[in-house]
Amino acid sequence: MTLLLRLIRNLSARRWCASARGLLQAALLVSPRNALLLRELVALTAKQRDARALLNSCRRLLAACPDDEHARETLAALELATGRVDTARKLLEKRAQHTPDDVPRLRLVEDALIDPERARRDGVYVALLRDVEVETSDWAILDGEKVYNSEAHNRALRKCAFVQGRASPDNKTFLFKLPPISRALDEACVHLGGDHNYCHWITRNLIKLALLEGTPYAELPLLINEDLRRHQREYLDLLGIPDRRLIKLPRPSVVRCRELVVPTSLTNHVKMGIGTQWLRRQLAPWIESGPPTERLFVSRRDATVRRLLNESELEAALIPLGFSSIVPGEMSVREQIRRFSRAQVIVGAHGAAFANLVFAPAGTQVVEINSTHKSHIPDFTFLARIAGLGFVSVISEDYDFTRPERYGPDTDFRVDVGEVLAALRRARPGIFS
Repeated sequence: MTLLLRLIRNLSARRWCASARGLLQAALLVSPRNALLLRELVALTAKQRDARALLNSCRRLLAACPDDEHARETLAALELATGRVDTARKLLEKRAQHTPDDVPRLRLVEDALIDPERARRDGVYVALLRDVEVETSDWAILDGEKVYNSEAHNRALRKCAFVQGRASPDNKTFLFKLPPISRALDEACVHLGGDHNYCHWITRNLIKLALLEGTPYAELPLLINEDLRRHQREYLDLLGIPDRRLIKLPRPSVVRCRELVVPTSLTNHVKMGIGTQWLRRQLAPWIESGPPTERLFVSRRDATVRRLLNESELEAALIPLGFSSIVPGEMSVREQIRRFSRAQVIVGAHGAAFANLVFAPAGTQVVEINSTHKSHIPDFTFLARIAGLGFVSVISEDYDFTRPERYGPDTDFRVDVGEVLAALRRARPGIFS
């Protein structure tokens, strides 16, 4: 048997999968319930990425070996991916009867609102949850058979480290594979969350603290990522939030909270202005109050993705019009706030630095440069509308076609400089006089 399995694996490693599969099927005719052969069949079909074949292989293995947890997990994920949620749930219920404590926990959960009635009536609110788990990969909240995502951190849970694609086609049901709980928190705390992305940190995390103002929860400890980035620390310092108030958690991990206060997400919400105006009030000492005079070109030359390939050409065309270039990633938070709050016109490629539009004065004109692969993201359009800014987009499909990589949302691109100048002329003709 050992030699046979070694031969099958060698054939597979040489990409002679048809030969490996044929030899394996022949062996299974002799020993149809042999666990080693059936597990090898599952492994081989998984490599071939044939979902139907893998489904049948897992079913066959489970029929012979009901306690094979890997096959049960794989089968449940496949059933879920085809929309058979109830079938996946039944498979996992059987697993629960045989699972030892040291095996990762599988949780099948459905995306839900924390309080549907309050969500309908108030839009945004502060919720108090008891005995829930928080996973710090995407900061989703697990509550029995429910997961609170859209009101917590609003991430694509399909990509979560604990989900890894195990989701229903409608992205409403997810299969989490969770490690042991790393920490149990008995004290009441606030779900702040953390994000290394500058924009997400502002729009997904900080501004929802506005909802705590005037509540009994305003000074409670805050759950946050332990690997704080420089901009996170700077914002916390500017907001007067001391380090002792932070409960720093490793990522990814799972914590249990006895009492969790959740200010719901304000990202791209009609009431987002509650958060942006609160943030402006809190940071008023660093916001310029005089008439806006600056024309800013926001450079992405420090970025590693979605770079503007002809940025220097665009920059050369803007400088004679009175524009100055800034690289927000190389600036302190204070300086970013100061420069954006003095801007009358802002031109730049879609990127995290545009979260600083929060600090731009009403009436500022923004020209966003974007690619066709990223133009569906509405975040800055929404933010500009909330802040009372003029906003236009110039969309490009001019990619570097010499590169072998697959094109996607973060692919570098070029922009037609003439189109940018034309958009700018329509929005602010006085610049050209």
